Amino acid sequence: MDTFWHSSDQTMFIRVLENYDRYRCVAFALPQQYMAFANKRLMTDAAEERNNTRKKKKPLALPTFMYVTSNRVKKIKTAIYGDFVRYALDLKDNETNTDDISWEDVVSPSGKRTTEG
Repeated sequence: MDTFWHSSDQTMFIRVLENYDRYRCVAFALPQQYMAFANKRLMTDAAEERNNTRKKKKPLALPTFMYVTSNRVKKIKTAIYGDFVRYALDLKDNETNTDDISWEDVVSPSGKRTTEG
């Protein structure tokens, strides 16, 4: 995903698995308790935690792996989703993880992704 965007995350994942020499990644089963779909409540809690407006006393614990679908993103306010991503990735304002992917691409439900490569 660092050099190749595709509309299918599965396609990008397979490309990573097929290039062990570059990525040093292998697939293995992840226990269910470590994985969750990022729903509206989880995204809202993370956004509120980031903005210090969360009323719950218990610290927010995110699952190890969160699956975010474009359908779920379309159902939530852009600001909440943006703050959720910033919280989950520990990013400041418009900071991104790479030089090649803009913040707009990160928070867009569909993003401008190429299928080259």
